[in-house]
Amino acid sequence: MSGLVAGTGSIGGSPMVNFTPPPPPVPFPGRPNVYVPSAWNNVQLPAPPVARAAPSPLMALPPGSSGYSVQHLQYAAQRERWAQMAHRPPPAETISLEISAVFEAGGKKKNARSNNIGSICEGLKDIDAQSTAYELASIALRTVVPRIKAYYPSFGWRENEFIVRDTKWVDLMRHSSAQLYFYGDCLNASNRKNSKAVVFKTKQFGLFVIVPEAQWEQFEVFRDKLEPPSPEPTRSRRVSRQPLHPATSPLSPARTFSQSDTVPTVLTPSVVSQSTSSSEPPMPLFLSNGWAASTASSSVFERLISEDIIGNNDTTNTTAVKRHHRHTSSTSNGSISYPPQKKHLGNVFSSPNRDQLKEALQSGGACEFDVKKVFRQNIMQVDFYPIPVCNLDELIRTKMAFDIKTAELFSGNIRLDRSTDAILGVGAFKTAQSAQLTLSPLTRSGMGSSPNYEIVLKRPYINNFPDEPAGPPFSRFTLKDESNILYCEANVLYWAKALLKMTYEFIDHAIDSAKEPPPFDIPHLRFVDAGLLLAYSNALATTEEGGLPSVKTSAVVSMMYLGEELIPTPSDGEVFVKYIHNGDAAPCDLLDPDTENIAQFLAFTQHVQYVKTGGQVYISDYQGNDALLTDPQILTHPSVGRGQRLFSDGNVQKGVELFKEQHICNEFCKWAGFRLSPFRITID
Repeated sequence: MSGLVAGTGSIGGSPMVNFTPPPPPVPFPGRPNVYVPSAWNNVQLPAPPVARAAPSPLMALPPGSSGYSVQHLQYAAQRERWAQMAHRPPPAETISLEISAVFEAGGKKKNARSNNIGSICEGLKDIDAQSTAYELASIALRTVVPRIKAYYPSFGWRENEFIVRDTKWVDLMRHSSAQLYFYGDCLNASNRKNSKAVVFKTKQFGLFVIVPEAQWEQFEVFRDKLEPPSPEPTRSRRVSRQPLHPATSPLSPARTFSQSDTVPTVLTPSVVSQSTSSSEPPMPLFLSNGWAASTASSSVFERLISEDIIGNNDTTNTTAVKRHHRHTSSTSNGSISYPPQKKHLGNVFSSPNRDQLKEALQSGGACEFDVKKVFRQNIMQVDFYPIPVCNLDELIRTKMAFDIKTAELFSGNIRLDRSTDAILGVGAFKTAQSAQLTLSPLTRSGMGSSPNYEIVLKRPYINNFPDEPAGPPFSRFTLKDESNILYCEANVLYWAKALLKMTYEFIDHAIDSAKEPPPFDIPHLRFVDAGLLLAYSNALATTEEGGLPSVKTSAVVSMMYLGEELIPTPSDGEVFVKYIHNGDAAPCDLLDPDTENIAQFLAFTQHVQYVKTGGQVYISDYQGNDALLTDPQILTHPSVGRGQRLFSDGNVQKGVELFKEQHICNEFCKWAGFRLSPFRITID
């Protein structure tokens, strides 16, 4: 039948189709040819015939693959591919961060986004997109704070005051929500038709680590004290010199200065001459990076200008140079050699003034050791518990007062004068005495950040005659009563700092959200750094050793102080200003316009605190100078205490009830950006 040709009749005029049947099956010798491996049977069987496979670019069919085609060759690769896809986890959902360090400032630098600190900007990839606001703030601080400290290591940066905001100026550190902060911004609608699914697409987000304005102003004052301002740019001067040792100098004659070689006059004032050309533009001084500018670009010599001029034999003065300014040589073909410069004679020697010398000898020669002053000094071992600045949200969440059990502890000593000369002032309830605090280890900033840190020690006293001026000797409370009084004072300061911090956060948020800035400046005030000091003294104690009593000395707490940052005394002698009395919402009448403006601002802070706390609490008894405040009082509504004594005896609860009647809104309260409802408005 192999030669048979089959056909079908034509239907509808379609042509006849001829085909050749497949080849007949190969007859087996008597039974199916099944190949059994030799490991299964000791009988050696003949190998099956090799099947012919179609050519393939991948591989040939294995022997004995009857019934399979070339399409089956990719089965193993396809199976492995789909198996990997089935067991592969979805791609990680990550984002990128760009973290910048900026500072807050007033005036023209109000926009903190552009106030970069030393061009500090860090980029981070592969950040978990499901991070919360608190986790993102921690990442930003952990990344940028070391860079800020390295920017100026000698300054005591208080990183606990730093703020982390996003590009919308939302404070991430106060964002208490546990939701995924940036995750929702990365979800986008799918591009597939008629699909309502959302897909994740990675994005980059910006964060700002902000140094508060008060701390930045302290840093600028600190920096100005260490680094005097750079001199104003002057006209370029030309340096003309010849090597002092032509035979041995490593500088060849071709290394002379050309007309295009210029250096600032502040670098080598003894060897420069004023240019006679008045048409040359002034050359800027690049003092920040340590290089002197030059109008010609060339390789930089490794020798200082001072070494080229005076030689390098004397190296005693080179280490005292703060910035090593280098110069460049010109590659211009038109360089000109100049004649040698005159030898610098140095400063002119002059004899001291006879009359001034006589007065100095009369005063300085009559030295007398004040033994009594030295013997009045007393050094006491202390434990220092600083009062931190916390967010009001944290105090609401923890519902705790200031507690030394959870506060940070520093050990050290205080040096104080036991005489009445060390008394700085006497108030209605406390005395203030100067002292020096030395801690080990030193604190990062604030009180105790340097040895012999000037502080004020405050102790309560018993005022037996309230109508008369108090003076030494002072009657003191027992240690138990004294400790309770000072503990309450520390807790008042603890809550006052949190309330004032909340007030400034409200102000910052309102100003940032307003279309126009306020028509007035915001005073920047803070409460003094403070903490509790537990002083120890040696006392005899009886112990049992081996069944026998023995007497030993032991350090026990003998007294307690409230230590505060020393408020600088102005030259005019006016130390404190009472801005607002306790229990009275009306500010004091002050003659000075600046102090009057601060008093009005502090009255405005009471308005903010009253409104934002639902009329429950605000700060009173504001006093201090134009930057630091001290001895505040916390006033609460009678419904809060319900007859219980809260904070201290200065908590005049009646003042909160009468606040709406006594408070007079001023220009701060009436600014539309703050959106405060007026209570009473004066008639202009």
